[in-house]
Amino acid sequence: MMYPKLIINLKKLEDNLNACATITKNHGKCSLMIVTKGLCADKEMVKMVAENPNVDFIADSRVKNIAGFADTARANGKKTVLLRIPMHCEVAEVVKYVDLSFNSELSTIRLLNEEAAKAGKVHDILLMIDLGDLREGIFFQNQELIYEAVEEILKMENVNLYGIGVNLTCYGAIIPKNENLSQLVAIARDLETKYGIKLEMVSGGNSSSIYLVDKG
Repeated sequence: MMYPKLIINLKKLEDNLNACATITKNHGKCSLMIVTKGLCADKEMVKMVAENPNVDFIADSRVKNIAGFADTARANGKKTVLLRIPMHCEVAEVVKYVDLSFNSELSTIRLLNEEAAKAGKVHDILLMIDLGDLREGIFFQNQELIYEAVEEILKMENVNLYGIGVNLTCYGAIIPKNENLSQLVAIARDLETKYGIKLEMVSGGNSSSIYLVDKG
């Protein structure tokens, strides 16, 4: 008796990755973050992603998955990313295996700072801004709350404010558009000017945003 099986064509998967990179990197001048959760963090597929020169970040929402490929990713010069807010009980694992984590809560960021200090590291964070999807982040119209969070983060010695980001097409099904993503860019520029900093990343969403890239 033959059991059903799934055959993955790594060559076709890589062709799709490169086609995506042509749009996002060559035309859009953006960095490329591949989410391995969609690949079930399979070792062979992750290896292919890690070895692809077009990929800058390898992300997942499960710390266990990231722990499994962190060495492979870092050996190939890729940053590992946790796509969700870390749980308080897992901050030690996050600091160990994750280079960049998405955050909204100052209480969590404080714990990351404390754990990173113990490990002798500086942990990068992306501060999430809510543009109306109501999934996560500080609401974009609450400017003072954004300022308060940034000011506290900038005082931390073992956490680095790597950038800001937004989650769209999720809970509230808000579609990425020039109108709302331009608000995120405006917030980033405001923070850079106000605090004299340089944000390395302004993350405007997932693959649902790719249609906004000028394909030349």
